[in-house]
Amino acid sequence: MGYRIRVSGTISNSNLGKSKLDKIANNGSILLVNFGNTEQKFSSVPTNNSKIRNLAWKQASKILNTGDENTLSLSVTNSLITGKSISEVTSKKGLHVIISQENDVENGNDLILNIPDLIANYMVTSGHKFLIEVWEKITRKPTTSITSDFLIKRQNSSNYFVSFERDSISGNKFQSTFAGNVLGNRRSIVGLNGPTGSPSGTDNVFSFYKFGSAGPFGNFELNGASSKILYFMHIVDLDVAKNIGESAEQCYSRLDADSLSYYNSLFGEGGAYQNDIHTSV
Repeated sequence: MGYRIRVSGTISNSNLGKSKLDKIANNGSILLVNFGNTEQKFSSVPTNNSKIRNLAWKQASKILNTGDENTLSLSVTNSLITGKSISEVTSKKGLHVIISQENDVENGNDLILNIPDLIANYMVTSGHKFLIEVWEKITRKPTTSITSDFLIKRQNSSNYFVSFERDSISGNKFQSTFAGNVLGNRRSIVGLNGPTGSPSGTDNVFSFYKFGSAGPFGNFELNGASSKILYFMHIVDLDVAKNIGESAEQCYSRLDADSLSYYNSLFGEGGAYQNDIHTSV
């Protein structure tokens, strides 16, 4: 004979966790930052050597078969200089950095979110296809076309995996949407086939999102870097995220449509990022 047992009240177990910490996360998510999500636990400008939580770290750990919340979250390099920059968390939790275009310095005065090495190295060696997406608000345009605000690149190769530049996205891509050099809200998304070129045995990988004139081409951006607000960043392994019978390209199109709807809901009427208040440039 079987028995039915009804349990009243609420069961609480901190070890159970959640399978997804953000609505847009999927089975292929390996990096996800959404500052407006309370799970992000983001409230102040990150200090040097601090961490930005990767909301997809558990899924990334399964896909990479290594790593934990610490090693799969983004490390911060903050060398911003008072009088040459302004940094703040906006009223809607965006990360806003204003960089001087008159008295910047060649080394320093930057804020860099470093993509975890485990994730960057996986992306350039796995042979998989990836989706990368960034949501921003440009508060002052860059004055030079040689920019790399989001970059994944082998150190000793002239071939980029991906580079978000002023007017376009460079890389071995099969599809992309990029608003270009415009003021205001901007959603940038790209589907990547994978890296090109043959790495040398001593190659390291540059992998970061940055505010300021940092990186391998930083000297070209001196007194020309953009000022902007970062809200959201997402990297998806399309070969993991795709459904049975679906190609990576078809998966990209499906996720792109889902993300555009999510973006419009957050920046549209009543959305979490609508009417953001920040320092004027």
